[in-house]
Amino acid sequence: MKAAWQQSLDTGGVPLLDYVDLRRAEVHDTVPLDLDLDLHPTLPARPSVIPTPRVQTERAFEVVQDAATDRPASWMRWYVAALICLDAVAVVVAGLLALLVRFGTVDQPLKGTTYMLFVLAATLPWVGIMAASRAYEQRYLGLGSEEFRRVGNAVVRFTTLIAVVAYLLKIDVARGMVALALPLCAVLTLVQRYVARQVLHRLRGAGAACHRVLLVGEEGSAKALQQRLLASPHAGLRVVGRCSPVGRDQGGSLAHVREAIELVGADTVAVAHSPGVTPESLRRMAW
Repeated sequence: MKAAWQQSLDTGGVPLLDYVDLRRAEVHDTVPLDLDLDLHPTLPARPSVIPTPRVQTERAFEVVQDAATDRPASWMRWYVAALICLDAVAVVVAGLLALLVRFGTVDQPLKGTTYMLFVLAATLPWVGIMAASRAYEQRYLGLGSEEFRRVGNAVVRFTTLIAVVAYLLKIDVARGMVALALPLCAVLTLVQRYVARQVLHRLRGAGAACHRVLLVGEEGSAKALQQRLLASPHAGLRVVGRCSPVGRDQGGSLAHVREAIELVGADTVAVAHSPGVTPESLRRMAW
């Protein structure tokens, strides 16, 4: 009887040794003789397109309505351009002051040319070395001491470049003039950057020139972090939305963060310490 049952099924010659009874939620290792099984059931028509379940994220993030601010793509470009101009002015002014102190004039000849042209030609490599030293990297502008440290590194590299070029081209540059111009250039650059930073802080205090921040975390932790950011307006981190993880029983999913970023136009994501935010979910969000 068992063999007849097995032959009645189109199994390609493979014996049916066990089955799952979905009606009784039981697993059998043999086919009972009294099993009333319809071998040719009438199945409903399969839809041509299977709908994909979507996670509803309307309640997963919140837009902060009073966070109107300029887009960072515009003000940051202007700020970097202003720093480049200030750096070029610093090297020219330092060179002119060094010429006046060393020679008493700015029209001093130098091997078929003049020191004035030499100073003007130095602006391009000076700005290039500043860029190579990452002194225009946006995340370090306006806060901390890293910006000033990179300016110091650029001064050392620029001094080395002048010494190498003068030696290779056999340009007899007055050492006293160079020894005076380089420190002046460094001091002027640092002072100008400090003044530019103070102007930027004033703009940020007025609500302009700020990064648009999306907070990620549980409601309590995100609001606590928001209060800390509000207490430091010079940091330029303006909260435009809050986003909480969904699916906490699965470790907290942050798959909807990208949608929230596009909705509020954020350029910075700040993650608050929350039980629902795991290292794995952060790695997935970063990718």
